Amino acid sequence: MLQVSSTSALKYFTPSINQAMTIPGIQGLSLRAPWTAITSNLSIFAAGLQVAHADHVNLAIRFVAGEDTPAQDLGNSTVLAGSDGTRIPLPWGAGSTATSFIPNSTFVSAYTATVDELATYARANGIRELHLPWFSGPTAEIYLGPEILSAPGYSLENFLDGYEQLINIAMSVAGNGLTVELPMSGIGTGQVVHPLEQYILGKYGSDPRGFIAQWNDLGNGQPEVSAPGLDTGRQMAGQGDFDWAAAYQTLRAEGSTTLEIYLQSFAPGLAGYAQLRQEIASFATAC
Repeated sequence: MLQVSSTSALKYFTPSINQAMTIPGIQGLSLRAPWTAITSNLSIFAAGLQVAHADHVNLAIRFVAGEDTPAQDLGNSTVLAGSDGTRIPLPWGAGSTATSFIPNSTFVSAYTATVDELATYARANGIRELHLPWFSGPTAEIYLGPEILSAPGYSLENFLDGYEQLINIAMSVAGNGLTVELPMSGIGTGQVVHPLEQYILGKYGSDPRGFIAQWNDLGNGQPEVSAPGLDTGRQMAGQGDFDWAAAYQTLRAEGSTTLEIYLQSFAPGLAGYAQLRQEIASFATAC
């Protein structure tokens, strides 16, 4: 997995990508770009597709909202805590109160258009996985930080109503050869993950086709995740080296079907590089 903001950055990392893609069992490249970097064209993903095809692997694409949301698409927003004034979108619109929900229609409309564009692009180019963000903050994950809690109109119900809108947008393009992922980890997730899971299961049925719930926090000895009725995937908690045997043991125990690993973890000089190669090959064979 790699995030870049330009095709020139992707070109810089291409030799490292090529080296990693030679490892037996690797299924593909997950390429992430800030929303601000794909507003005028999808050249980053087009270049990623060329790299993946040259390496004879699949490509998954994703974009990041939150602080990387184009200014014109923020709609109702607040300043990200600890930033120099960077704004992030709120899951509800201006005029909402704790007991009344008004959609953040500016964000939702732009998000819908981008998701539709990427889904169309994915299907036209044989891309089978589209990873989507939430409203979010400094990442693409669930974000219920202090500035969200203190924003006018906040209530847990309004927060969930906003996130349910994005679930419906994701599910509108899922299936027919395209799998959609939404991350279920993040900041303040304790009180929201289960309701979001139940919303998906209640509206789309147990084991909805074309959807994966992903947790982005797998590390050394990380507890298993449980989402009965949903396909699950994992992403490593960061770049660099890990106890790969422990990570893959967790992956197998919880029944997750995918694992995204940062490109930087494939540096041959890392102590766990040989172990990582072994675990990837073993997991691929078992699947």
